[in-house]
Amino acid sequence: AEPVRVDAARYAGRYERAGARLTITEREGGLRLRMEATGELAALDEPVELDLVPVDEVTFVGRREGDPDYMSAVFYELPDGSPYVHLGARATPRTS
Repeated sequence: AEPVRVDAARYAGRYERAGARLTITEREGGLRLRMEATGELAALDEPVELDLVPVDEVTFVGRREGDPDYMSAVFYELPDGSPYVHLGARATPRTS
């Protein structure tokens, strides 16, 4: 019912994989996610933005406007310390 307090700023940055760019910014104790297609797919879809609310230290949830279903964004680090986000069914590494 009440979002937990976390240091959301540590997850802010750009995450990229083939065909997609995720830009995550800190916003009012949570995060703002901008998802956009890249490459040849960029012209097919408009970017989507949504707020992500913290559930625990590494898990955030949000939903697109008009969509009844929430999606999760879970932040991880590889054994070498490289950060990435697991959004829906895909892992995306942080690039900046």
